[in-house]
Amino acid sequence: MRELELPDLTTLTSDQKDNLIRLLFEQVPILTARVSELEAWLSKDSHDSSKPPFSDGLKKKRSLELKRSGIKGISMALSFNI
Repeated sequence: MRELELPDLTTLTSDQKDNLIRLLFEQVPILTARVSELEAWLSKDSHDSSKPPFSDGLKKKRSLELKRSGIKGISMALSFNI
């Protein structure tokens, strides 16, 4: 995709501004789809993609950290007003 340079809007006719708006609106679904693709790609790890295990990094999944640290039990106790 090419980079657009914003023209001086004060020099554009009404028809030129309309064309610019149409051009920008055509780009919205394309860019939205691309962002969705990239977000999906970023959310994958070696368990649900073809990425090698070392690409997961050293970070553990949050749910496992909470269970191991006992925070889950504390939050359950608080929810039951114990």
